[in-house]
Formats: sequence, structure tokens, C-alpha cells
Amino acid sequence: MALSSLPSELLLQLCTHLQLQELGALTRASSRCYEILNPELYSRGIAAGLVMQMVFLAAERGLANTAELCLCRQPCPPPEAIQFGFEDRPLQRATDLGHVEVVRQLLKWGFGNPNAGSGGTFQTPLKLAIFSGHINMVRVLLEHHSVDCNFEDDYNRYTPLHVAAMRGDGDIVKSLLQRIDIKPDEPDSYRRTPLSYAAERGNTDVVRLLLECSKVDRYSKDKQGMAPLDYAMIEGNTGAVKLLLSAEWNIASSSRGNSLFRRLEATMTAHSFYIYKKTGPIRAAITKFFH
Repeated sequence: MALSSLPSELLLQLCTHLQLQELGALTRASSRCYEILNPELYSRGIAAGLVMQMVFLAAERGLANTAELCLCRQPCPPPEAIQFGFEDRPLQRATDLGHVEVVRQLLKWGFGNPNAGSGGTFQTPLKLAIFSGHINMVRVLLEHHSVDCNFEDDYNRYTPLHVAAMRGDGDIVKSLLQRIDIKPDEPDSYRRTPLSYAAERGNTDVVRLLLECSKVDRYSKDKQGMAPLDYAMIEGNTGAVKLLLSAEWNIASSSRGNSLFRRLEATMTAHSFYIYKKTGPIRAAITKFFH
């Protein structure tokens, strides 16, 4: 008679005489053994102090059910004093690998610090999701109140919105702006805002979204006295320039001819106006929008 065909009561009694490794092997013998013995396997593993290893395995392989079985039997989340180390943060690992349902379980049970960095980059889960362009992961993280959407890194004080603006990911920027506690105009260590980076890189969809936000100052200047318009001009990003200028007046109703200089002069900083006057290609590209 095969072990897997034993009555459930006998299987459960048998497992009390097995070592944890032997119990794991029996659990994998058949789908019936798995269904009956798996809860006992996780309970034994947690009792043996192996919860971190088990949760990390779930994070590594995207095993949402495994994560839930571990976490629902864990009496409380690990204390903050525990230092998981370089690669032992399940939440960051699951985020980096794109395992949305595992991340959902870890957040639900409060397992780990959602604003802690991991690995050589020391990026938070939210920034890891933004770097990978994983919009569903970003949304899951932003739904959780404990995730700080304005968290600044220690190196250059980039917020998640800085990173999304640099990447030009409009969907992620839109999701970030929907958080009621978002600070869309937060400067980094160079006093540059997300709008400044989006304008510099020609990410017009992001520029448009940020300009629609009443908390964003299009005139903000960095440590060098440079405004978003300056960066858009320097890089020749005419789409971004058009958006930044059109925020000041209705282009369709603006007059033509010599008034172009006066309109630009009233809006640009001295630096970007100098570039406009001296750089032929930029001047020609921008003039076509207004003349």
C-alpha cells in the first residue's frame, strides 16, 4: 500500500515521527500528500525558526501560497532590529523579480520594512518597481499606506517621482500623482525637481502631467539657477519647451511676428533666452511653434 493512499489521520500521525526534511520529501510525493501535509510542514518550519528562509524562498520563486502559509502562522512580523543583510529582504527581492502576489502577501502581513533598501543599489521596493517599469507592482505598493511615496535616497535625494520622470514613464507618474500625500515638486540634492529632469530628457507626457498638477512650480531653479525651461532649451527638446511656454499663454490666440521675442523674454530665464538667440537650430525649431 502506497504511503500517499493512507487515510489522512494516519498520514498526519506518521508525520509526527519524521524529521522536517523527511516531511518535506513526503509532502512532494503526490498532490494529496501536499494538500494534507503542507500546512503541517510550514507549521513545523516556523516552530523550528525557519520562517525567514521559507519566506525568502517564496519571494525568490514567486510562491504566493507559500508566503501566505508562512505568514499566517507567524505570530507577529519580525522586529525592526533584525538586520536581514544584503540579499535577505524578501519584500525587496519579490519586488525586484516582479512577483506581485507575493508582495501583496508580504505587505498584508506587515513582513519587513517597505521603505528599506536592499542590495548594492540600496533601492526601496517602490524604486525597484519604477526602475523596472512594472506598473502593476507600483500600484500594489502605492495602495499600501506604509509605503512612503516621497522617500528620498541618501545619495542624491531622488524621490520615486524623480526616477519616474527621468524614465519618462507616464503611467507610473500618473499613479504617483494620485497619492494624496505626494510631493510633486520636491527638490533633490541639486535642487532639481522631477519637472526639471522630465524637461531635460524631453519626456513630454511626463512634463504635461506635472504641469497639470497645481503643486508644481514651473519656474523652480536649481543650484545653478537653471529652470526646467533652460534644460529643455539646452537639449533642444522642442516638445517640452512648447508645453512649458504654453502654460503661460494660449498659443492659438498669440500674435505673430516680432512679438515672439517679447513673449519668450517674459517667460524664459536669461540663460535660456541667450541660448534661444544664439543657437540657430533651437531657435528655428521653437519659432515654428509660435510664428
